Amino acid sequence: MSDLDRAAAQGGEAAAKDDPEELRRDIEQTRTELGDTVEALSQKTDVKSQVSKRIEERTAGLRVRREELRRRQEELKAKVSDARGRASDASPEDAKRTASKVAQSARERPYPAIGIALAAGLLLGWLIGRS
Repeated sequence: MSDLDRAAAQGGEAAAKDDPEELRRDIEQTRTELGDTVEALSQKTDVKSQVSKRIEERTAGLRVRREELRRRQEELKAKVSDARGRASDASPEDAKRTASKVAQSARERPYPAIGIALAAGLLLGWLIGRS
């Protein structure tokens, strides 16, 4: 580029920059960009703030997890309580009555009881033989 071309280019820029409003807008835009850049850099270098933010995020996550576990614990407690209630309903007297009924039925009709005992013996022998 020749000296004349450079001078013409600079003259054109100078003419555009001579307008005071244009200069003010240019300065304001530069200040805004510089402010954003300084703010971004200060956030990157503020280690204490970054650590605090991460701690808050993890603490919030742990609180949510704790609530999930508490809810699940309550569900499991309810299931265990229900199972205990059903187990206590089946008292030893109930088991004795059921066993007595089975024995009475076997005395009255011995052939089905013999057949069941034979099938159980065959099944047990087959399972032992497979091992």
